[in-house]
Amino acid sequence: MAFGLRLAVVDQLQAAACGQVTDCSTRPPSRSSSVTFCRHLRVDFARSSDALVTTMKYELNRPYGALACASGVYLAILAGCTTASAPNPTTIQDADQATATDATATFDSANPVEAVTAVDGPVNAAAPDIASQVADTAVQPLDTPRQALDTTAQALDTTAQALDTTAQELDTIGQELDTIGQELDTIGQELDTIGQELDTIGQALDTTAQELDTIGQELDTPAQAQDTPEPVEAPQFSAAQWTVLNTLSPLADVPPDPTNAYADNAKAAVLGQKLYFDASYSVSTFKPPTAGNIACSSCHAGEAMDQSTDKVNPTPYGTEPDTPEPRNALSVVNSAFYTWVNWGGRFDSQWALSLTVAENPNLFNSSRLAVAHVLFNKYQQDYDAVFPTPLNPALSNKAADAYRFPPAGKPKQAGQPDGAWEGMAAADREIATTIFVNYGKAIAAYMRLCVSRNAPFDKFMAGNKQALSPSAPNGLALFIGKANCVDCHSGPALSDGKFHALGVPSGFAKKVPDPGRFKDVPPLLASPFNSNGKYSDNTMTGKLAGLLSDPSQIGQFRTKSLRGVALSAPYFHAGDLTSLGASRNTPTLS
Repeated sequence: MAFGLRLAVVDQLQAAACGQVTDCSTRPPSRSSSVTFCRHLRVDFARSSDALVTTMKYELNRPYGALACASGVYLAILAGCTTASAPNPTTIQDADQATATDATATFDSANPVEAVTAVDGPVNAAAPDIASQVADTAVQPLDTPRQALDTTAQALDTTAQALDTTAQELDTIGQELDTIGQELDTIGQELDTIGQELDTIGQALDTTAQELDTIGQELDTPAQAQDTPEPVEAPQFSAAQWTVLNTLSPLADVPPDPTNAYADNAKAAVLGQKLYFDASYSVSTFKPPTAGNIACSSCHAGEAMDQSTDKVNPTPYGTEPDTPEPRNALSVVNSAFYTWVNWGGRFDSQWALSLTVAENPNLFNSSRLAVAHVLFNKYQQDYDAVFPTPLNPALSNKAADAYRFPPAGKPKQAGQPDGAWEGMAAADREIATTIFVNYGKAIAAYMRLCVSRNAPFDKFMAGNKQALSPSAPNGLALFIGKANCVDCHSGPALSDGKFHALGVPSGFAKKVPDPGRFKDVPPLLASPFNSNGKYSDNTMTGKLAGLLSDPSQIGQFRTKSLRGVALSAPYFHAGDLTSLGASRNTPTLS
């Protein structure tokens, strides 16, 4: 409340006390803590930390009843003077002030109603009205905070009711969860009961199984005794038989190939291995033609590196899907021990085999120019590290003279028109052919490393009599004796390397008899890649001396080595037999 109002109230007190009215509102404020209005009334003010505490001291020379009835005015003064921001009133000194009886009343904002000491005397009737008006004026500012408190109290009541409702709902949910928990406990008990019953059933089944095992063992005992063969006594080989057996083991070193100067070159073998598994230079005759789907390993794979296609149709397919080859793909393992290559001796060296296979339209369907470009693009460093003449730079498709070596081309067959090969300069054709020959010699160097040694038979011959099964020595006795298998399957390679007409099934693929050696000799003698040709590194081997095509060669096929024979099914040149057992009752073709 404003300070002027307080002074106005004090003026009313002065009028009530002594009948004199002093206009206090016009007095300038000061820091003094007391105001003396007249010799009958002095008001002291003191400030606490929370509110202004007003001490009113009045001095009376005689009793005035009007002052006693002014207690209501004191209340009004307290209501106005307890504002913390109100300045201290100005102190006015009264010259008439004299010694008198002092009465003191102390008020604060926290307890506005205090006892007031009244003096004796008649009560002035006008004082209560003034005090009442002043009190009403002082109380009005408290109505708004009180209304706000009422509103807050109502909101708190509403919140409390909502919390009570939520608590009731949570209690309901808790009861429901308790019910569910009880139901789950019941289910768990039922499952425990079922588990115990299953355990009982399982134990019963175990007991039954044990009983059945006992019965089975009892039933098997007589059968096993009946099926057990009579012990076979290992034969005692004679000195003559041991002499023959000693010619069959151990497997010697791979024989040299004088026609291939790189046959035992380690770097050449590494290059040959890469080419053996590379299909990028083959071209199928599918519609449309597809490049890169046939490699050496496509037909020569598996443990024996032999025919890996379906045993029901045992001859291999090349790039021609409808024309399977009429002969079974031979094992590459230990193939370096043969004098003649392939079933009919079509080649007299392994390196010549790879060349013909690459340009065969039914196998790789490739060409020597295509091979030369693959070597340049993929294996130039490997090639140049082996062979004395580096690959020609014109093989690069970025070379200015790249036209010298077309992407593909090979010599035409009789009756065909000229192609890219015939349009090349003779010197460039010779360069391409030499590269092609070196490709074959690199693959041959790799094939010479594919050797299998130390078979169970070799271990037996070395003194380990347990290396063979109990019945194998009996078969070995037949092999070198009455059956006379050793007559053809002789030497450490278990093959004499010669050609024989045994009348075994022939012509599986095309359903026509295969002439065998008689068919293969003419192309061998005509090949520029035979051991007598200019691409041979030794033309003085004499392998072809006196060789001619003769009708006696019809139906002759080279003796197959028996090393690794258990891993190289199907059998015979056409692959007609799928197992070794089937070969015992094989009908022949007339």
